[in-house]
Amino acid sequence: YVITGPGSTEDLNNKSLVFLMNYGENKVLFTGDLYTAGEKDILEMYAGQPDAIKADVLKIMHHGYETSSSEAFIQAVSPKWAVAMGTRAMPGNIYSRYTDVGCTTYLSWMNGNVYVTLDGAEITVTPDNSQIADYYLNGTGSIQEEGVSTGEGGDGYEI
Repeated sequence: YVITGPGSTEDLNNKSLVFLMNYGENKVLFTGDLYTAGEKDILEMYAGQPDAIKADVLKIMHHGYETSSSEAFIQAVSPKWAVAMGTRAMPGNIYSRYTDVGCTTYLSWMNGNVYVTLDGAEITVTPDNSQIADYYLNGTGSIQEEGVSTGEGGDGYEI
């Protein structure tokens, strides 16, 4: 079923199609390019229904940039796995929001293709490269110290 709200701004990204796929016992939440304002709309829409947006797998909003991935939304979804697509690194403080809820997080710039296989009971998530960049492991959250330059717009990091 579709769970997207009307959008909170004129920003096109907050009008992304958002849907929860249920397949047997498996749930995957696809969030398009929502910003935090769109996340807030969904949280308000499903207030009082704590399991409505819980999912095993989350397609990370807006590439995992600072414009998305609010703590409240991540906690409400409580994913076991999350996948972000893009060519920029996710800032360390955002990455930590996912690991803080016990989520294994894959980023296409770092892990390559990420394959999610569902059979209705079990989920398998397999990346081309399972390595996690050192700057996520060292806990500093300081990408520039690791030689990664910031990308244009300041909302992610160019690799």
